[in-house]
Amino acid sequence: MKLILVLLAGALLAPAAPLHADNKAQVRATELFGSRLIDKGGEALGEIGDLVFDARNGALRSVVVDGVALPVSRLLPEAGGRRYILTEPDDTRPTAFAEPRWPSMRASRLVSHEVVDRLHRDFGEIRDVLVDLDRRRVGGVIIDRRDDWQAGQALVTVPVEALSLPRDLGDKVALNYSRERLE
Repeated sequence: MKLILVLLAGALLAPAAPLHADNKAQVRATELFGSRLIDKGGEALGEIGDLVFDARNGALRSVVVDGVALPVSRLLPEAGGRRYILTEPDDTRPTAFAEPRWPSMRASRLVSHEVVDRLHRDFGEIRDVLVDLDRRRVGGVIIDRRDDWQAGQALVTVPVEALSLPRDLGDKVALNYSRERLE
């Protein structure tokens, strides 16, 4: 009985695991760009220049550091700073970065693209890409929504699956959701 009480008290007094209710693991890609990347031993790898993800499902494929693509097995924020730790298996080899081919896409290419709704009406502009570091995927995009019927602009976050990301981005990205679904 005493052992159960000790275990119960320890569980109640122990710090709770983060639930990510505010999703601290989710970071804006533009905040990642320019951040220092280190390996698990603390050695500097360079600055994060871009992220490459799968346009169909949002899975992160690689992080681009000083012209080199490193596979993302685990990208972790370092406590209290603008540095990130990349933990990789020992047999991982970096490769020279080349422009990705479909379905891979650079996160930086999405920022500033115009968004149109299903009826090809102007909807807004992509302001940022949200990266979920816990799940190693793009969690969504932040759209600065324009609306002819309302004064001002509003930011709305949509999952990457809500966008039609064509092979050739061109000027516009199509939103698969209706306007009403986002209100």
